[in-house]
Amino acid sequence: MADNTKQYLIYVSRLSAAEKAQVYHLAEVWPDADLRDRLHQALEDVCMDRLIRAEGCLRVAKSLVSAAAPGGEELRTAVGRAYYSVHHAIRAMCLRRNHWDPDGHGESIEQLRKLVKEVEFQRVSGLTPGIIPEIGEARDNREIADYSPYEFSRRKGTSACSPSPKRIGGRLPTLTSGLPKGS
Repeated sequence: MADNTKQYLIYVSRLSAAEKAQVYHLAEVWPDADLRDRLHQALEDVCMDRLIRAEGCLRVAKSLVSAAAPGGEELRTAVGRAYYSVHHAIRAMCLRRNHWDPDGHGESIEQLRKLVKEVEFQRVSGLTPGIIPEIGEARDNREIADYSPYEFSRRKGTSACSPSPKRIGGRLPTLTSGLPKGS
């Protein structure tokens, strides 16, 4: 990717969702075909970079799980890497589908929630609305693994406990296999 295109994408990534949508809309209707082609190629490059990052996070998570001692710090780190694999994959899917990507964990999950309601997205990705609670659980587990000295965390304002990060140790979450292909 050309340096100026990469700088442009860094700039655009700092805009609000509405501003991003306006920029990408302008790029779609702009009379300069070269600019449109460069933007589309840059979007594809960023999607691929995010998928590569997601795969790397998952690879590290699996490696850490296989090396983890019971109650070891490796498992907590694996939970975080597994969740970030999912998070980067969600951002890639949103960018690919919407031509802009969400900021933050909650916004990413919310955008995926909207996408999985679309029949065509479900067909292409293999994902259904039932995936959203699992992603929420993975996010909660990541937060517990990163911030709680215990295997649970009290949620603000309740006496309920979040699940232990060990709960997902045997099944690392990943969405990379369900990414839309060319949609």
